[in-house]
Amino acid sequence: MIKILFVCHGNICRSPMAEFIMKDLVSRAGLSEEFYISSAATRSEEIWNGVGNPVYPPAKAKLREHGIDCMGKRAVQLTREDYGKYDYLIGMDTANVRNMHRILGADPEGRIHKLLSFAGSNRDISDPWYTGDFDTTYRDVLEGCTALLEYLMRERRRSTAPHIPLDSIGAVIFDLDGTLIDTEKYYRVFWPKALAEFGFHMSDEQALAMRSLGRPFAIRQLKDWFGEELDYQAVRSRRKILMEEYLDREGIERKPGARELLDFLRARHITTAVATASDLERTEKYLKKVGLAGCFDALISATMVKEGKPSPDIYLYACSQLGKAPESCIAVEDSPNGVLSAYRAGCRVIMVPDQTEPDDTLSECLIARMDSLSDIREWMKGNK
Repeated sequence: MIKILFVCHGNICRSPMAEFIMKDLVSRAGLSEEFYISSAATRSEEIWNGVGNPVYPPAKAKLREHGIDCMGKRAVQLTREDYGKYDYLIGMDTANVRNMHRILGADPEGRIHKLLSFAGSNRDISDPWYTGDFDTTYRDVLEGCTALLEYLMRERRRSTAPHIPLDSIGAVIFDLDGTLIDTEKYYRVFWPKALAEFGFHMSDEQALAMRSLGRPFAIRQLKDWFGEELDYQAVRSRRKILMEEYLDREGIERKPGARELLDFLRARHITTAVATASDLERTEKYLKKVGLAGCFDALISATMVKEGKPSPDIYLYACSQLGKAPESCIAVEDSPNGVLSAYRAGCRVIMVPDQTEPDDTLSECLIARMDSLSDIREWMKGNK
């Protein structure tokens, strides 16, 4: 169980808002049983004869406006003993944090934080008791609590990933679109646009299903949806032209953490490869554009095998070309078809979702689900 204590000056405005906003977020995420959340004050002005005042009425009204109930909450004071009771003690501003250190003493476990630091900001959350601006305070608290929950879930995913010694990894094999480069989202746009020019309407759900779908599955899928008369090669060629024109004009971005992860693997002499549904010419072009050319020991295209993803062919071929057993290799994928391909080949699969999250069935194929390539690097750094 994760135990969180939010702290402000009087425990009648900001910290109770944080307490009940966070409780609402974890409830809606179905995680209530995994958290214990409370709040406290650094000062005693709102506590009389051992009984705390209730939440300040405007703060209570602002929470109620968003469907959040704080009934029964009364101010309590932070104590030195709270340091041992909570995993995270989170102040709203710099003064709160300073007073928390005064009350709690040293922070050897690194448990004391300022809320908006989880959102990558050093800003203080203003006290609405003085400003009267409960809208801004609510927005800031929600931003901080949302970022805090994302951080905690990311840390949990990293901590629950299996321990795999680096010297036992034969190779790390990466998908391209949506994994190393931020292009998967454009297939979702340009498949429907190309089909529309031929008189067909593709839904967003159908476009998502096409991600990393290789030969002969893509051909069969489109004909099942739109009829045998569909000219797959003509539609695909048009999609490629539309997408290439857009990317040549707008450029391509690599996924966050890609270069750092590849440098980490190279420094540890771990073999790397790309296994992609894209042809080799396009793969080389895109890797060069994002500064990743020359970072891999092999580039494997689905054009080199009989069947594309979700068939295991491309991963089996990649492993054979690298001289590695599939079970020693880690595959990094972003889409269901890619995950299934690597899993069926016998690789250990990490998914970094790009467009959709894995469902329960797909999750059974994974050793881990990570938020980013940076998280994979951090996980590997702990697997010495």
